[in-house]
Amino acid sequence: MSTLMSEACPRCAHRLETISISIPRGAGGYRDLAGFEATGYRCPRCGVGLIPGPVVQELMKALAVGGGKSERHRRGTRLACPGCLGNLDEVLLSWSTTFVEIEQCPRCKAMLLEAGEFPKVFVIEHEAKG
Repeated sequence: MSTLMSEACPRCAHRLETISISIPRGAGGYRDLAGFEATGYRCPRCGVGLIPGPVVQELMKALAVGGGKSERHRRGTRLACPGCLGNLDEVLLSWSTTFVEIEQCPRCKAMLLEAGEFPKVFVIEHEAKG
């Protein structure tokens, strides 16, 4: 886990495991990201996923995440970012009737996501960009 400063889940302190992040071609509203593949992390105990900052920054080239039209609320938490050990922010993203609350590191841009939040984040950002 060379891109992380800590292998511990910010929520439950269990060891994170490496996972593949991919967006298949022909995935509807994800056309801008079709064929994208990267490495992320998942906690096998609580199920939370972590998208490292460099991966988020690569995704942001196609769709901005946070700080734009979709960001409705941001506040600090006491959760430590595994990527840089800074504190994660709680971020509410919404557009139209879709919303999702995630944790994002303001320093390295890593995102902590519950199961099913990854697609919501990119649907919201795709709609807000348009």
